[in-house]
Amino acid sequence: MNEWINAEERIERAQELCEAQRWAEALVEIDKALEINPHVSGWWNSKAYLLDQLGHYQQAIEAYQQCVQIDNQDRDSLNALGVDYVRTGQIMQAIATFEKVQQLDPHYEPAYCHRILLYTELGDFERAEEMFYLAQQLEENCPHCFWHLGCSLWARKDYKRAIFCWKKVLEIEPRYRGAQRRIAEAYRQLGEINLARQYYLAEYRQTPGDVELLLDLGEMLLEAGRVAPALAKFRHALELEPQRIRAYILLGDALSQLGADRQALKTYESALGLDDSMPGLHFKVGERLMRMARFDDAQFHYDQELEIQPHHSPALMAAGNCALERERPDLAQNYFERLIEIDDALPGAYHNLGVCHFLRGEYDDGITHCRQALALKDDYSLAWQKLVLVHIHLGQWRQARQVLEDALRHVHDDTALQRLQRRWMVRRAADWARRLTLPLRRWVGAA
Repeated sequence: MNEWINAEERIERAQELCEAQRWAEALVEIDKALEINPHVSGWWNSKAYLLDQLGHYQQAIEAYQQCVQIDNQDRDSLNALGVDYVRTGQIMQAIATFEKVQQLDPHYEPAYCHRILLYTELGDFERAEEMFYLAQQLEENCPHCFWHLGCSLWARKDYKRAIFCWKKVLEIEPRYRGAQRRIAEAYRQLGEINLARQYYLAEYRQTPGDVELLLDLGEMLLEAGRVAPALAKFRHALELEPQRIRAYILLGDALSQLGADRQALKTYESALGLDDSMPGLHFKVGERLMRMARFDDAQFHYDQELEIQPHHSPALMAAGNCALERERPDLAQNYFERLIEIDDALPGAYHNLGVCHFLRGEYDDGITHCRQALALKDDYSLAWQKLVLVHIHLGQWRQARQVLEDALRHVHDDTALQRLQRRWMVRRAADWARRLTLPLRRWVGAA
């Protein structure tokens, strides 16, 4: 009997600790009570609730499962179990759980509300809307339903209707967290920068100090070409959180747009100091170094990027171009061949591979690769130019003229090709003049 009394006292103590939001201490008391009597479903529910407050969702699932095993008619515990399945990404288990809730009580609105989001995650948008309208019959003004439907519409890129839903959320619950931000993101997708900015700022006023939100706003301004206010947002973000790597990266991007390569490089290097395994960061450093003609250093960073992302196409292209700048066509060829293995529909990769072969005196292979580039992009001026030049270099005048004629049919008003045409005419005339004077020189010499 004393043990049962002890268990009840511990439950009362746990309730007091819960009211003080001392979740971990309350959990200790609940566990001790359950050691004494593990057959009370409500205690398992309380344990699961505490685990939710502590963010231990998988453990909370196990506690809710114990609860509903004891009382399989506990609608609220089943619903909470479904929510934790959602939190842990166990979509099918969550759907099955909410279906059980619906069977227990067809008029329980949350059983439908949550499935709007779940069917959206599965890409079943028709079922998502069906759940929304079923929920609406039970509760017209559920902000969560409108929130989830907005997310479903966003996934379909129906941004205007998503905005309508999220504005409805704010009508029902003006301080619904995240709604202003999602509206801002939707306006951003629609190119309505001023409206997006208003909603970003409105969300920021609700959550001052939200660095990620500040960075989103700055990134949008940067995309719109408003570099100065974007810079201010990124610098403010770093004042609030000096270790935020994304703030350094975006600040570096803004400085790059201004052409301040040295400052951008220094900023990216600060980001590398925080995390040198961040995908894309070595690539950005390499780009700045390339623009500063520091090719050896750039090559190092491109290689580092390819260690992190072996199939990063822009890094492979840039690494190959960097190797060409270093007069290493053999090394460059390796990068371009790797790039073509990943994506064989890149005309630039074939053209650059052709250049590698030309530099090594492998003219037939170079011509073949330039032709492959033109098969993918018939107005690729650089590939046409290389073909004309190599035929001139080889003294193949007829082929050079034919390539020029073909090029000018595909590429109109291209000054580089027009210059090549004049160059061909001058070189061809000089070659004919040289040939015509050879017999005369021989006759004079013989005389």
